Amino acid sequence: MRKILLNLEISTKCRAACSMCPRKHVPKNKFIDDDLVNIISKELDDTFWEIDLSGRGEPTLHPKFHELSRIIKNNSNTQLAVVTTAYNLTDKVNDTFREYIDVIRLSVSSYDEKIFKKVHCGLNYNKILDN
Repeated sequence: MRKILLNLEISTKCRAACSMCPRKHVPKNKFIDDDLVNIISKELDDTFWEIDLSGRGEPTLHPKFHELSRIIKNNSNTQLAVVTTAYNLTDKVNDTFREYIDVIRLSVSSYDEKIFKKVHCGLNYNKILDN
C-alpha cells in the first residue's frame, strides 16, 4: 500500500508577498480550528508517512503553532514536517522545532539576494540568513 503525505494548512497569514504565491485568492489571516487538528490527528494511522504543515501561509505565525504541533505528535506516529521561510523564528518556535518537528523545509526560492528580493517581497534577506 502506498503511504500518504498530508499537507495541512494551519495558517493563511504571511508577512511576505511572494510573486508566485496564490494567496491573493484565499482569505487572509485565517487559522485552522484547534478541534479540527485534534480530530485529524486522531485519524492518522500507518497509511500516512508525513504531515506537512504548509500551504498559502506561514505555519509559524499560527498563535498556537506549538500546541498544534504537540497535539499532532502526541496523537500519531507520523513524521511531522514544516515548510517555512524561517523569518518568524522566536524562542518558542525554535522550541517547537526541537520538540515536535521532524523535518524543516526552507521556503526560499534563491540564495541570490537580487532574485530573493524580487520573488519574496516583504521579507528581509539578511534576517533569514541570520536565522
